[in-house]
Amino acid sequence: MRKIDWLHHASSKQLMHYIHEINGVHQPLSEQSILEIQEKFLSNGFQYLKVQSIQEGRALIETFLNTLTLYSDVACLTTTKDPILYNATDVYRILEAGGYLSPFEDCYLEEYFVEHFYFDFMWIEATTDMLMSSWFENVKKILIHTAIDQHIPILVCVYER
Repeated sequence: MRKIDWLHHASSKQLMHYIHEINGVHQPLSEQSILEIQEKFLSNGFQYLKVQSIQEGRALIETFLNTLTLYSDVACLTTTKDPILYNATDVYRILEAGGYLSPFEDCYLEEYFVEHFYFDFMWIEATTDMLMSSWFENVKKILIHTAIDQHIPILVCVYER
């Protein structure tokens, strides 16, 4: 399996051009798919998963998190209004409500990740709107700069539709 870390080597907007290179996951899962997905949940760094929809991605993530029972503090970065199914912290809502996304003060955003980010697993629902936003590019840079990506798995979900 080829591992390319697009978020380390390209801007978030450029990830849109590489989505076709990410292998999609389809139900029912084969044994090989299960092993590959399990590796993504157990490996630190940015991991990539392509599914049909946000709902399918959440169901898959919830299944694996409940099965593995390894993580006690889970975060989700999403801009969708749908409530998160799994018992995860909605990081975007915290950033938005706390004023950390101020376009004039990047230090606030970094402050959140340095002072308040104590999660042991995170998934990012990488919708087109999120990838095209300037604040997400800043979040990505902070995750790399503070080495959070080296200490926890960060599962980046991209969608076929």
